[in-house]
Amino acid sequence: MLPPMTLKDRRECLFRHVDVRNSTGLEIGAFFNPTVTKDEGRIEYLDHNSTEELRVDLAAHVPPGATVPAVDHVVKSDEYYRFVDRRYDYVIANHVIEHVDNVVRWLVDLGKLLRPGGVIFLTVPDKKYNFDRYRADTQLSHLLADHFRGHCDHRERGVDLVLYYDTAYTGQPLDVKQKFDVEHLRRVYDEDTHPGRHNHVFQSETFVDRVLRPLQYMQLLPYTLLEFQPAPIHQGEFYVVLRQGAEQVEIAPESFWQPIDTVHGPVGVEGAVDGDRVMVQRLQAEIRSLRQSLSWRALQPVRTLLDRLRRPGAKRAAPGERSQDA
Repeated sequence: MLPPMTLKDRRECLFRHVDVRNSTGLEIGAFFNPTVTKDEGRIEYLDHNSTEELRVDLAAHVPPGATVPAVDHVVKSDEYYRFVDRRYDYVIANHVIEHVDNVVRWLVDLGKLLRPGGVIFLTVPDKKYNFDRYRADTQLSHLLADHFRGHCDHRERGVDLVLYYDTAYTGQPLDVKQKFDVEHLRRVYDEDTHPGRHNHVFQSETFVDRVLRPLQYMQLLPYTLLEFQPAPIHQGEFYVVLRQGAEQVEIAPESFWQPIDTVHGPVGVEGAVDGDRVMVQRLQAEIRSLRQSLSWRALQPVRTLLDRLRRPGAKRAAPGERSQDA
């Protein structure tokens, strides 16, 4: 079961934008941790597996007292709208985007489940806090290639996952010989994909500037970003809230092309320090962009005057007198 703070943060973020009591929603992949329960509002659940299949598959993982809510829509496809004829005020997808075949198409297709002005709530695992931490972020170029091709390259992603999987996450030592077993990697390359595989890897520091904003800028995603909540240290997930309707965005070169460090190794004090450094770099890029803007230059005389007034010992002019700095 999710840590209490994780579920609490999910709900608080969602409830800031959706009145669940008076809205109709669809939650994708709720498993035994629904964000909204049926006694709180009109909510339906969609999953790749039926209720009974989930109960069997997750029996070893469901803690005592937890229950798998009844699945209303069993859909073994990423194109949910083809199998669900209803439209909703909001759609929730927790830890789903990393599994889908074509991220761009999937995000667009979620909009087909919404009523006008509907909201999409995404919970995305941050790679720094799970077994993906050694994998490279999914780049915009990969997402575009998947979109143009119509699907991701499952074989390449499978090899990437196995080669860089952090075995320490499951308490196992890192076996170099096993990792570089060519025959094993070949079998992984040839095998069919499965729903649990992470086809895509993201992290808080890069998702908005490197993925979301460029896709909006290219008019591939017809959504407005309502809120982005980065992943707190050790919590492992971040939140993205989108509203139906295109948003006009601009791309700051410093935010897309500037190198951004990622956190590798054990997540602890060092991870927190690295995360702070990434945040500082991002803020510095935003400051540089601001100082290059027309509004910053236009307000230069006002800032100069305020700086003079803040000087120690500055004497305020009496009525009828001229200031020494005038």
